[in-house]
Amino acid sequence: MTLNDIFDQLSYGELAQVVMGTGDTGKVPEAERRRIAASVQLGLTALHKRFLLKEQTVQVDLVENQQSYILDAPDILMIERVYDDKGCELMLNVMNDERSIRTPTHRSLLVPDGLATAFLKVVYRANHEEFNGIYVEALPSKVVVDLPMTHLEPLLYYVASRVLNPVGMVSEFHEGNNYSAKYEASCQRLEQLNMRVDTQESNTRLCRNGWV
Repeated sequence: MTLNDIFDQLSYGELAQVVMGTGDTGKVPEAERRRIAASVQLGLTALHKRFLLKEQTVQVDLVENQQSYILDAPDILMIERVYDDKGCELMLNVMNDERSIRTPTHRSLLVPDGLATAFLKVVYRANHEEFNGIYVEALPSKVVVDLPMTHLEPLLYYVASRVLNPVGMVSEFHEGNNYSAKYEASCQRLEQLNMRVDTQESNTRLCRNGWV
């Protein structure tokens, strides 16, 4: 789908009654596109944090006598798995086990001494790509949104909640909070269905003998 598809959904649906979603034309005014796109971007990040929607891999070359490593990929949300140079999965964040690799932060590794591998292959949960600001306003139909259709509904609810929250109460009804509750309920339904990407790693063996 494209950003323009999302604008259309919001215009005819959740934001049809407010100034940035014009129900009569079905189009988001160009002047409002960047503001709504910012909420769409945040919503995509929230969904990619909560659900395993996108994985990326980065190689970390190990240096003698160095234990701490920081991954320089800008889209890292969470380190999921770590493999050695033989493709064997290593222990990650196993409490009270000195052989386990640890993640002090979402983008750093603490590697124990004695790990017999030249490099680590790190699989991480990735964020959605940042939108091109020029295309957001002028050509939203060219901005690709890489999101399964199963997760479109909570994204629309997230954006509606964020846009409508500043409006506050209207006739003793808080529309922003209403959409926030809908977002949470929609996410919970997806979690019950275990909606996530299929991992590409077929080798899930834990290394037992990778130590010197």
